[in-house]
Amino acid sequence: MQKGITIIQNIDILTIEKYINWRYFFNAWGLIGDFQKIENIDLLQQELWISQFPSHLQTKAIEAFQLFTDAKKILQDNEGKTFNISAIVGVFSALSKDENIYIGTQDGEKKLPMLRQQTLNEKGFCFSLADFLDAEHNCIACFATSVQQLFPSRKESDPYYALLLQTLSDRLVEATTEWLHERVRKKIWGFASDENISIDDMKCSKYQGIRPAIGYPSLPDQSLIFEMAEILPLYKIGISITENGAMNPASSVCGLIFSNPRAEYFMIKAISKEQFEDYAMRRGIPVDELKRFVRVEIVE
Repeated sequence: MQKGITIIQNIDILTIEKYINWRYFFNAWGLIGDFQKIENIDLLQQELWISQFPSHLQTKAIEAFQLFTDAKKILQDNEGKTFNISAIVGVFSALSKDENIYIGTQDGEKKLPMLRQQTLNEKGFCFSLADFLDAEHNCIACFATSVQQLFPSRKESDPYYALLLQTLSDRLVEATTEWLHERVRKKIWGFASDENISIDDMKCSKYQGIRPAIGYPSLPDQSLIFEMAEILPLYKIGISITENGAMNPASSVCGLIFSNPRAEYFMIKAISKEQFEDYAMRRGIPVDELKRFVRVEIVE
């Protein structure tokens, strides 16, 4: 286990490319279907690939093929120098108490309050991320990944190219997160050092533990990014934070990694006013101010 902070810069785009989930790339363009399977074919087989779709989907398949071809050209352009890909991760001692996760850093203990589901999930439980610290390891990892576009001149004069760059950047940062999470499991933290699963299995979350990101359904308080910036030096990989908690570059992800084999992804859809007031107190932020950061329904 490598406790402490690891910074990885100038990550090779060819390393990251194979972790891209093309389904969500096509979804971003409104192309819903099994078009992601294109990554496994020879681009010279366009007609054969398109012919396997029902006639009512072939027009969309043609569009998907062109998008994929254009995206691949960008990835290969100047040996991938269209993007700068970076990551940072820290492995820290941690404990859970009273719905809070306490993280031990070099600068002292940092408290991250958590929210809890208030509607029973399909397993009959109400989960909080505070439930999922692994008693065996008593550790947690904090991470961030970022993809910076290096602004080729064509972007300003070509709206299609600009949108293609952005949707590709979004997929690359998620792919980088997948790649980083694998490195954490196998090497940096090493809690699953003997893991032997495919990238397709990773895309289906068939790994040990979870990696919820800030702003996602189980970690819906965007203001936690300010706490993470005190735990990790996000600026060292080029991430800055606006007063509204947004990260710049926009294609950035920041979150937590849990090793607990029983941990699972879940959604917090709505919470009571009482829980929100308790959470605001634990966060040390006035209720009215915190409401603009927390993406859940508050039931009066």
